[in-house]
Amino acid sequence: MNENKLIGEGNQELAPDAPPEYGALPSSSIASSSSSSSSPAAPRREGRWSNGERVRYVETEKKYVARPGFYELDVNTELRHFDSNSNWLRLLDRSFGAMTHALVQQNELLKQNFQQLIEWSQLPTTALSADTLFEKMHSLFSEKSTYIKVSEDLLQLICGRRADIIQRRRDCILSSVKDKYIKHDLSKIPPTNANLFNPQQLGTFLEKAGGTNKLFTAQKRSAEEPHQMSMRNRQGGPQAKRPRRSFRNAEPDYDPQPSTSSRAATFKDFKGKNQKNFDNRRPKQGDKKYPTTQNKSVNDSESVIFYAGRLKDYIQVWEALSAPNHILKLIRGYRIPFQVKPPLQNPNLLKRFQTSTSSSMSEQIITLKNQKVLIPVKLATPSFVSPMFLIKKSDSSNRPIFDLQNLNDYVSVVKFRLINVQRVPTFLQANDWVVKIDLTQAYFHLPIAQSHQRYLRVLYTPEATRRPELLQITWRPSTKKMYSGIWKKWHDWCLSHSFDHANPSSAQLAKYLAFLHLQQKLSYKTILVYKSAISTLVCSQAEKLSNDPLVHRILKAISLANVQAKPKTAHIWDPRVVIEWLTSNSPSVFSLLEVSRRTAIILLLASSRRVHDLTLLHIDADHFQDNGDNIIMHPVFGSKTDNYVHRQSSWKLKENQEKNVCPVRWLRKLIDVSSSRRHNSDLSELFISTLGKVRPASRTVIGGWIKTLLRDAGVEATPGSTRSASASLNWLENHKIEEIMEKGNWRVPNTFANFYSAEIISFQNNKNLSNSFEAV
Repeated sequence: MNENKLIGEGNQELAPDAPPEYGALPSSSIASSSSSSSSPAAPRREGRWSNGERVRYVETEKKYVARPGFYELDVNTELRHFDSNSNWLRLLDRSFGAMTHALVQQNELLKQNFQQLIEWSQLPTTALSADTLFEKMHSLFSEKSTYIKVSEDLLQLICGRRADIIQRRRDCILSSVKDKYIKHDLSKIPPTNANLFNPQQLGTFLEKAGGTNKLFTAQKRSAEEPHQMSMRNRQGGPQAKRPRRSFRNAEPDYDPQPSTSSRAATFKDFKGKNQKNFDNRRPKQGDKKYPTTQNKSVNDSESVIFYAGRLKDYIQVWEALSAPNHILKLIRGYRIPFQVKPPLQNPNLLKRFQTSTSSSMSEQIITLKNQKVLIPVKLATPSFVSPMFLIKKSDSSNRPIFDLQNLNDYVSVVKFRLINVQRVPTFLQANDWVVKIDLTQAYFHLPIAQSHQRYLRVLYTPEATRRPELLQITWRPSTKKMYSGIWKKWHDWCLSHSFDHANPSSAQLAKYLAFLHLQQKLSYKTILVYKSAISTLVCSQAEKLSNDPLVHRILKAISLANVQAKPKTAHIWDPRVVIEWLTSNSPSVFSLLEVSRRTAIILLLASSRRVHDLTLLHIDADHFQDNGDNIIMHPVFGSKTDNYVHRQSSWKLKENQEKNVCPVRWLRKLIDVSSSRRHNSDLSELFISTLGKVRPASRTVIGGWIKTLLRDAGVEATPGSTRSASASLNWLENHKIEEIMEKGNWRVPNTFANFYSAEIISFQNNKNLSNSFEAV
């Protein structure tokens, strides 16, 4: 049998009623069609299912399997004992590999043929016409061409493999037939283009044989599994038999109602165990023996707030209906079937299991608390905490999901088989009732045993999301401005790397910190600020990100790199150099810039305070007091160390004999020079901008003044170094440590000793402005 015949048999075997097969017509027919409009000959449509005969494609498949790539992949030697795949999947892999190889060859041959056609058309000896083009196409795509052979092989592979799959599906169904002779007769029924078995022939056969229940074996069921479909014992044991007389031939004590969730049915006034004596009536509206619930969406005027665990209020009804004991236990309080009791943890170890905070989650938590699904408890005893998360429903609302993945590791697994539609008729008997239960909060009707509630706890702190304005109060304006810039850079970087900026992983944060160090060349302390800002704004994972080992390691590497690149200097510049320069150089008393920067440097060298503290000085009556020989200033709240129990001290500035470095003189001069600029504004800040729009001078602006003045004095240093230089000079001149701490607004001596104290290179003069400042 040749290959063409194999392909034909394959199509016939797969689908005898399939659409007609359009094969290649003889060349004479093609030639006549080019010169006339006659219709081609009708294609054949014939063939029957050959009993048990498969389409032979194995020999064709061998022509196209090739290693590597176009063959079934081998399982690694180390993993072979884990491979549970059947030989059937391996053969499928081999067939698809051969088909892929055949498709590749077919594609290459098609390209070659068209390339030959193009080259032939470009020859000078070629006379292009319909006849010459047809002859060339016929030679390239004739029945004997390689392209047609590969195409036929590919078709045979596909048809043969599909015929094999169809036969296996038929065999799986026939494996449930009890009698082997009937199985043989059923196997002779051919498939159609729509069904595995011809519907007419199968219907006639089943009608004569007595139906499917007689011919096919029913699905096997465990001997312990109850025949009736009911809730299984959670511990996996057999259920007690339910007395049918309690449910059969019994009429409900309420009139049948249309299917609705607007009213819950209640059973009342039982007259002994004989259920035939039930009263045929509805429960009265004022009857409170068994509470009813109303769906708010149906009628708000009669609605009653749902509360969880309400099924236990109907325990007497279930007892009167002779419900099984295990059902009554569930109604009294569900106990989790643990195979091993889960470990309980102390409250101080439960923060890592805390549910992520959000406004949507807070709303769900409040709703669950109002419904008594969640009950507030004190974390004084060990607990097992699981997180919650939200998923979107079809109506765009949120559904809370209690993630019990960790708890499930300790729960015994019990098999459960749900009755399908085909098996329902075997369970129906005479006088059975049809009941439809429609509960909107189905899972919450069942109470949890008191002793097992500690295994179902949620840790959530909604205050951070319910009162976001409190968090904003804790951030000073400068912090908000700095965090805003940091967050924008973080957002842009995540966008360029396709990361979720609002829910980053620790690896993504570590990668960004490395980017700041390697690409942006930021210092270690600046990178710490970036890390703090990002972890704070991503509030749901703040603690997780900050304490992640990977983040700690990358920060440690950055700190070590900075130490190697910039070794810590053991000395600081001498403030007496700047004081000497200030004494010998008199600025223009009419220039706001000159007066502002001189006043700023004098205040910093005298007080040892931060540059930022200068922005907190005001000249209004509440914060400025001129006493003639001294001036007392009360800074507003906002220093780095200010909080609800501690404020930085007031500044008492005294006169100095050297007028060029006298803080009292230059303060008065600054107020006088700036009065004309601040005339039309309500600014009370001591330092204001010298150019452009009138506004309070920022820390950056004041820092620029300090840096230029230090450079004029011959000192290359940062503005913030004035704090360390001034305090170190006081230490060098044997001032008391208490006095140094009071002036610099330090509360712990170690802060000054570890971070600000440095050696000053000796300079031959004894000028110091510290005596012109006093903390009051």
